[in-house]
Amino acid sequence: PGSGWQGEGDENSKGKNLQVSGGGPFDALSKWWNSDEGREDVQTYAVSLTVALLLRLIIIEPRYIPSLSMYPTFDVGDQLAVEKVTKWVRPYQRNQVVVF
Repeated sequence: PGSGWQGEGDENSKGKNLQVSGGGPFDALSKWWNSDEGREDVQTYAVSLTVALLLRLIIIEPRYIPSLSMYPTFDVGDQLAVEKVTKWVRPYQRNQVVVF
């Protein structure tokens, strides 16, 4: 009797060659990349990244206040969401904070 592994001295495995898939991570990545699931994942990531970059570029941008240059209006460490659409629709008004 063998050690219990499939294919080692087992009566059902006589004449059969067992192959060990030791291709490593690149073979697994290649199989995933060429599969429908892989293509769908890449497409989802690409669309998500494109939408996020367009939102940040055109509509809204996060900002962080690193120093006292805006004190007392903003404190160090404050986080802002700078909206970019209003400047295209109407002119600036008094008491608005302008970020550039």
